[in-house]
Amino acid sequence: MADVVGGVRTFVEELTRGLTERGSEVHLALLGSEPPEAAHFAASCQVRPLKLEWMADPWRDVETTSWWVGELCARHRPDVVHMNTFARVLDPDIPVLLTAHSCVATWWRAVHGTDLPSRWTRYRELVRRALDRADALCVPTRALRDELAAVYGWLPKARVIPNGRAFSPRPETRDGSLVVSAGRLWDEGKNASLVARAAPAISGRVLMIGPGAISGVQSLGPLPNHEVARWLARAAVFAEPARYEPFGLAALEAALCGCALVLGDIPSLHEVWHDAASYVAPDDPDALAATVNRLLADPLDRARAAEAARARAARYTPGAMAESYMSAYREVARTGVPA
Repeated sequence: MADVVGGVRTFVEELTRGLTERGSEVHLALLGSEPPEAAHFAASCQVRPLKLEWMADPWRDVETTSWWVGELCARHRPDVVHMNTFARVLDPDIPVLLTAHSCVATWWRAVHGTDLPSRWTRYRELVRRALDRADALCVPTRALRDELAAVYGWLPKARVIPNGRAFSPRPETRDGSLVVSAGRLWDEGKNASLVARAAPAISGRVLMIGPGAISGVQSLGPLPNHEVARWLARAAVFAEPARYEPFGLAALEAALCGCALVLGDIPSLHEVWHDAASYVAPDDPDALAATVNRLLADPLDRARAAEAARARAARYTPGAMAESYMSAYREVARTGVPA
């Protein structure tokens, strides 16, 4: 069970392909408007336009999702139910592996520096119950695990399984003055507004890719994957000064396309990229502009940074992700206790 919104859609595509290539029988239940391309690898795939728990007034749909999971479990009798939302799994006898890709409460702390307002109490309770129900928890970074523990206290024993991505753009002529940022432009965690504030001081051309609108910088809107790859293959620098980023698939795609990375100075991005990226404070447009300009002005330094990012990105493969999840499934299915 997963949504097909944003990065989770990519996760579903890559994991489904990797699992089926390794002989697993995968049945997909997806929340959204249309299935991902990799759905044809699955033994079955159903999609329903139900709201996710973080959306406005979602609770009737969230309950429907729980009953839908129960119906599918009765039909397919799975060895493991892999939940990628916090909707309830009603049958207490079915082993559940829960992947937490993000969480409103941890997002809120990163963006606003406070706990969730009381209007989110029902959401917090849903997440708490999902964590209590899970036989195993998977997260893409240790940083997200620690953030979840800070908000919710006790967690099931967690496996850290980084996301994997296969992203091979066609060769493009690199534009040494092009800076690209990608993500949900309305998401304060992605911090696109800082890129817009820094753009007038950046010596190159700055482009945004993603849904939403923001003043002060050119935006191409949401693009299909092949177009995103084409722009990233042209760009010299990828900038994402995020305040909140549990893993960062956009940065991974940019690194695979040969961009130098300038990222937010937050624990999760340090964990993923170590010294293969440059980091800036998420509230400092001057530092962002200066760091980007340094890379634009020095082709050799930029090439070294891009190669370091590409080499680091090479470890985050769909195959490695699929193998780690298969190990987690086997442990949960065998014992019915935390992996």
